[in-house]
Amino acid sequence: MRISNLVRPKTSKPCASKDLTKRGRFDHSAGSRLAAGGSLPRRGSLVSLVTAMAFIDTNHLNVKEPRAGWKGRFFHSQNMTFAYYAVAAGAWIHEHSHPNDEVWNVIDGELEIKIAAETQVAGPGCAVVFPPDTAHSVKALTDVRAIVVDFPRRYSIGGTEL
Repeated sequence: MRISNLVRPKTSKPCASKDLTKRGRFDHSAGSRLAAGGSLPRRGSLVSLVTAMAFIDTNHLNVKEPRAGWKGRFFHSQNMTFAYYAVAAGAWIHEHSHPNDEVWNVIDGELEIKIAAETQVAGPGCAVVFPPDTAHSVKALTDVRAIVVDFPRRYSIGGTEL
């Protein structure tokens, strides 16, 4: 791929669908790249799998609510799951653990986060790393926007299939 194909003119919209359709079709409802005239195999209702594309406009992904007040848009790379969350003030996630590494990046708002026996408030610009198999819980003190990345990939969160 030529470098000029990677540089977006400043006047174009970020992740505009026309940029994603040059070598195939893009299904915005599922967020997956489709070969011209074909489709990718899916595992259940997997939200999306990033294969040969570099840009994803998360605004075009379906919103899922794995817990009350936790609205997210999810997609996957080959090895990771990405969640773009909008969280309502007061929403919480009970103490739990899982075998995934998990990193939370707080964009807006404040989260009260408990990892093992330590509780701290994470605000904009803060990243929190949850080691695998470590008990943790989260509560939104305000309305929050956060990006959460899990490794390896997750196929469900809070009983909601991704």
